[in-house]
Amino acid sequence: MIDSDKIINYLILLGTDPFAIALAIILATFILEDAATVGAAMLASDGILPIYLAIIALISGIVLGDVGLYGLGRLSTKSPWVRRMLRQRKTIDMRNWMAHRILPMVFAARFIPGARFPYYTASGLLGLPFWRFTMAAFLAVTLWTSLLFTAVIYFGIYFHDRLGWWRWILAGGVVLAIIALSRIYRHALLAPTPSERWMPDSNSKPQKKINQEHGSRDLEPPKIVAGIPGMPPINLSQPPLSFYEFWPPWLFYIPIALTWGVLSLRHFSITLPTVANPLFPDGDLTGESKSKILDLVQPEGKKWFAKHAALIRSKQEGDTAADVARAMVVLSEAGISFPVVTKPDIGCRGVGVRLAKNKKDLAAYVANFPPGQTILFQEYVDYEPEAGIFYIRFPGAPNGFIFSITLKYFPRVIGDGRSTLRELIIRDPRAGQIPHVYFPRHANQLDRVLPPGETFRLNFAGSHSRGTIFRNGNAYITKEISATFDEVAKTIPEFYFGRFDVRFPDFKALQSGEDFKIVEINGAGGEATSIWDSSISLGDAYQTLIRQWALLFRIGALNRARGFRPVGMATLFRNYRLEQKLSRLYPLTE
Repeated sequence: MIDSDKIINYLILLGTDPFAIALAIILATFILEDAATVGAAMLASDGILPIYLAIIALISGIVLGDVGLYGLGRLSTKSPWVRRMLRQRKTIDMRNWMAHRILPMVFAARFIPGARFPYYTASGLLGLPFWRFTMAAFLAVTLWTSLLFTAVIYFGIYFHDRLGWWRWILAGGVVLAIIALSRIYRHALLAPTPSERWMPDSNSKPQKKINQEHGSRDLEPPKIVAGIPGMPPINLSQPPLSFYEFWPPWLFYIPIALTWGVLSLRHFSITLPTVANPLFPDGDLTGESKSKILDLVQPEGKKWFAKHAALIRSKQEGDTAADVARAMVVLSEAGISFPVVTKPDIGCRGVGVRLAKNKKDLAAYVANFPPGQTILFQEYVDYEPEAGIFYIRFPGAPNGFIFSITLKYFPRVIGDGRSTLRELIIRDPRAGQIPHVYFPRHANQLDRVLPPGETFRLNFAGSHSRGTIFRNGNAYITKEISATFDEVAKTIPEFYFGRFDVRFPDFKALQSGEDFKIVEINGAGGEATSIWDSSISLGDAYQTLIRQWALLFRIGALNRARGFRPVGMATLFRNYRLEQKLSRLYPLTE
């Protein structure tokens, strides 16, 4: 029978056994690998653990963890729903792209905090070659672990006699710094060169398969409209899409979520952005009311804004006729005539935006709108040129500045007298890569043959996620346009940060600060949409967004010092849930 003294003696012996410590390090890497690396290096510097054994334990544990994430992704393929998703063309294209970039993507994920879980599980989910993935993970782990381990070893030797046991406290601070700071993700991303970008052409296997499925004949790609009157010419020599342009939001915004976390720690508030524009409903970070924001515009600023009116839809399903009658009254009172832009009062990314050309269209929109929710009506600004102008001003500063300008181009296809709309979309160098964006809204016309020379516009809403082409217009910023939007912004009380979406007849006039109408204001939840220019690398896009968020938190901190208080996390989460729920119920975007 084993008594308590024997158990205690065994534990003491185990605690001095290097192999037992190595096993503990392997297990520790599954919890927090950077902390395990620092701890193992400190033990090695004290002579408690051989250096070679510490390194082997660290690399073994971390690689096992990475392979485990890959296995988690593979395990999910047992679900029938997941298998159906993997057969979709968009998923196949993403797998093909990732399969050719396993090594740089694994290295990038290793050095970007929070990126490993989504990328490594996605690698397993998409069925990337296991041994290539494992070898890439081993090389990345060896490099990172060796760098960190070596640095801490020298730290331990140098401070052993200077700090004594205090060096362990300092080491703990280093671990916290590693966790809190976004290591080097501005420069660690191995963004592809223009020649490496994902540009599937009409001869690629996925493209051929789609052509066969939709009955497309072996014809030349349709013509591309190079530009529209009143806009700068669009550069068609750059890739039709950037490789990250239509990534799932949860994947693309991981580094931004981490940035939010780091900035929250720095400023001691996770919801600080909600006071960047303190008079906006709940800070306009998510789930904001567009009509309430537009109502803040002072009389002297109305000349720059499209007229608007709002209608709360009846809660009863059968009250469509009464709602339409009330809509006609509010439109008349606001001085708005057909055609009229209809959109949800709560929503983002162009969801639910349609053009009602007459009362019949209006009735159809109202009938399909969620009961009890608010519809925003806007004067139709009959100019096609559109831009997003991101404006920033610090509280107390006399003037602000334009952070970015995005030029928006609405894609078209041109009929040849032989091809259906479906075929024209499929053969277009850009639209053919994202047909799922355009097909649903044109479902009743996909089989129509367009006459020779007929131009067919593929979307109405000026949103990137709805298929609009975005180009970086920062080179076109002038003193005149900056001064004008300073004046515009100051007609909105306590407005410091956000994007104006504007329409205009001629871009040169806009550069002079003249002849434009603002159709929407996006506050703290808006972004510098110039990042969706296909010539911009992923690293540059992240740098722009990180800089934007740093400025957003700084403005929030200045307003907090002025006495404004951020909304609570519960309110923010409730608004987000409401926006997500309603977005699934709105009419289809035009």
